[in-house]
Amino acid sequence: MAEEKIIDVNPGDTIIINVKNEDNRNYSISEFAKLSGLSRSTIYLKIDNGEIPKIMVGKSPKIEHKYLNQFKKQ
Repeated sequence: MAEEKIIDVNPGDTIIINVKNEDNRNYSISEFAKLSGLSRSTIYLKIDNGEIPKIMVGKSPKIEHKYLNQFKKQ
């Protein structure tokens, strides 16, 4: 999702910049697996162990973006 930011460039002049805000993104288990390099089963184990918190969107488990760097394989 893009977020609009308004900044003053010169007194009286205003421009609008669209900024992609990844921090608010929630990933499905499959998306998180692909981005983190972990397997889906490993992610489910980490969710069950409380290592990765999940949120439910309807009936679908989602993982917040802020946990991606913590579990990204290097």
